[in-house]
Amino acid sequence: MRHPLIQLLLVRLRIFQREPEALFWTFGFPLVLTLVLGIAFRPIEDEPLPVVIVEDAGDDTTSARLEADPQLELLHASHDEARRLFVRGRALALVEMQPGDAAPRVRSDPTRPESRLARARIERALVGAPSAIEDAPMREPGTRYVDFVVPGLVGMNVMTVCLWGIGWNVVEARSRKLLRRLAVTPMKRGHYLLAFLLAHVVLVLVTLAVILGFAWASFGVGSAGSALAYVVVVILGCFAFSAMGVLLASRTDNVEVLSGMVNAASLLQLVASGVFFSTARFPEWALTILRLLPLTALVDALRAIALEGRGLLELSVEITVLVGWTALAGLVGLRLFRWT
Repeated sequence: MRHPLIQLLLVRLRIFQREPEALFWTFGFPLVLTLVLGIAFRPIEDEPLPVVIVEDAGDDTTSARLEADPQLELLHASHDEARRLFVRGRALALVEMQPGDAAPRVRSDPTRPESRLARARIERALVGAPSAIEDAPMREPGTRYVDFVVPGLVGMNVMTVCLWGIGWNVVEARSRKLLRRLAVTPMKRGHYLLAFLLAHVVLVLVTLAVILGFAWASFGVGSAGSALAYVVVVILGCFAFSAMGVLLASRTDNVEVLSGMVNAASLLQLVASGVFFSTARFPEWALTILRLLPLTALVDALRAIALEGRGLLELSVEITVLVGWTALAGLVGLRLFRWT
């Protein structure tokens, strides 16, 4: 226990423990996000789709057929008020009839899945054709939004803990001339950076248990794959983002400059790496680039394990990306790193 690396590791953990803000952003913030997103996007049984009909559109038969469908919530309004409800999102579709029209005109937004669904329900109600299939909504664990977003939140937490934890502390120590003093002590320089890495691996594993435990207790979120594979991928992600943290902090002694660099690196990945929504809508050429980002590889691997039950051998592409970022950013960062 008196080994210098062990003592440096304990120092990093004690410093973290004494920072209430760090404790909140590491443990509290991911739990708040999990709770808010899980509640906001929870599956709601048989929620009717709001549809507005212009009061003078069609005859009473049109209204009667729409009101007979329990999946539709029919609103009656004047022409101007109906358009206002539709534009503001209070109604998913608008039913009207112009003079000379043989059938009611249905206005919907083809870019919104809910609006397309409302149009389909309206068409079914007005045409009156019997359904050839039986509705069987999926509400089981693994098919909900919260099951999709929890691996994304885990990946986001790994990135923020490692990038900010290593980058901020190293730059702050350099700006206060502490690195220069440590460099002339008998301490091995490699032990200093290795202690940062090991400390953040410990923190990431603890937060992983907290987030997954909270998601399981609150929403029944589980994993179809191996817990060991999940942990291995998280540790690989921690290595990759720790190496990026060393690279970003390798030269500057200004925390404001570091904040800009870390925000640029992290915000881009938060938006483009599929943390909160699928990247499937990006064009193919963009997906080719996004798959090379470390957060994309980490989140995709975690989702493949949790939702599809894949093993490590089936995640060779994602693991290669994480190992590549670890090697590239780590080697360049260590080569550029300065103590003064």
